[in-house]
Amino acid sequence: MTRSEIGTYTCGIAKDGVTANASVMVSVIEGNSPMGAVTFDANRPITNGKMVLVLHDSALIDCHSQRNDVTFTWQFNGSSTLPQNVKVMGVALHIEFMEGTKEGIYTCIVSKNGLATSASVTVSVKEEKARVTQVTASPTHPGANHPLDVVCHLKGYPQPIIIWSFRDPMGQTYMPPGSSNLTPDRVHLDRFQPSLHSGTWTCMARNSLGVDQMSINI
Repeated sequence: MTRSEIGTYTCGIAKDGVTANASVMVSVIEGNSPMGAVTFDANRPITNGKMVLVLHDSALIDCHSQRNDVTFTWQFNGSSTLPQNVKVMGVALHIEFMEGTKEGIYTCIVSKNGLATSASVTVSVKEEKARVTQVTASPTHPGANHPLDVVCHLKGYPQPIIIWSFRDPMGQTYMPPGSSNLTPDRVHLDRFQPSLHSGTWTCMARNSLGVDQMSINI
């Protein structure tokens, strides 16, 4: 790639008298570009080109150029397609809701008259040991033959794996009949039967950093 190849490349297709086309602008990114340096301002710390966010946090990264009248574009891992809930707001990149699918390299490209320069920041999720914060039942005191949901509230990254268990008043551990997992963090009973479902429900959460568990008596 040299400066002589700078320009707009267009692909056109035609069939039965109908045509369509799409274009892409190709620029040169130079290490010592006359475009000057690209810098970032952000509402979260950036250290050595890296930003670490808490799971479900948000971030705003402003891109700045030493030149005026330039065009700003953002890429994610080399692609112009950004993850869901990551938006460009003027010259800034807004990560609305941080999760694993948004981990990667975000690059701000500044271009003008076929020349370009760029800077990148690597964004990742802070690792956290699996932790069960609460186990709840809805309703709190279920009546016979009424539906019941037992929910495990947890934190941690990578996303913890959940294992449910039940211990009856006789000390036997098993998953009672009539229970189902609507989601990994929720056990559902269509009809609560005191003789089958009264006991201790335990949620155990595990990820690569550790294990935690908590129980509720129903």
